[in-house]
Amino acid sequence: MHTVEPTVRYEYSPRVNQDEIPVFDELDRIPYTNQVTYGVTQRLIGKPEKEGVHSRPYEYGRLTISQSYSLGDPIAINSNGHGGQLSNIQGELWWNFNPYLSARWEAELNPHRWSFDVVNVLVLAKDRREDFVQIQYRDTRGQNRQLNVIGRIKTINPLYLYGGIYYNLMEGWMVQTIYGAEYQSQCWSLGFFVTEKGRSPDGTQRSEWKFSFYFTLLNIGSSGNRPSLMNLQSMNLGG
Repeated sequence: MHTVEPTVRYEYSPRVNQDEIPVFDELDRIPYTNQVTYGVTQRLIGKPEKEGVHSRPYEYGRLTISQSYSLGDPIAINSNGHGGQLSNIQGELWWNFNPYLSARWEAELNPHRWSFDVVNVLVLAKDRREDFVQIQYRDTRGQNRQLNVIGRIKTINPLYLYGGIYYNLMEGWMVQTIYGAEYQSQCWSLGFFVTEKGRSPDGTQRSEWKFSFYFTLLNIGSSGNRPSLMNLQSMNLGG
């Protein structure tokens, strides 16, 4: 089944005097917003090959394209340096080749110079044992071009080994590597990981090693920070 879902959304946030509020980062400011966002989402949905009691329609792919038009301040800068009312054209494609291989593409097309400002690609492969490998490529025009690879494997039944590398392709340096292990019992888990940060070419990030431990009791609580790459569900595409 192929579905087409058009969307129109209006957003408004008034101007607020924030001169007396300290600024630590851009999240400390409430931006003035007066814009309309329009787009369309297309889905390709099918039935599972073997239907069971808990089976539901399977989403093979999803394509979303959207753009915003400002009714207030300009939200984009064109090639001539003038403000524009149109935002970048944003596109997102999710595709589930099968239950064990998925991919996602994201892109932003600048309507003033007709070139891509953002291109992101992610591929996730996993198996029934919850082993997985994820490869991600991120490219933001003039700011960042990075390759990230993370993975996890179950050795013996309760023991997982995992790791990841984050490499800056634009400046040619290893941003960060992480590797660790986690032991999972029926009602508790214990893990540790090592994080190595590389020194950036401009020296703003210094070389650093960090050792971390964490412990979790099921449905009770936890101590320490579990690395995000151990949370496979948060990386499922289309979920």
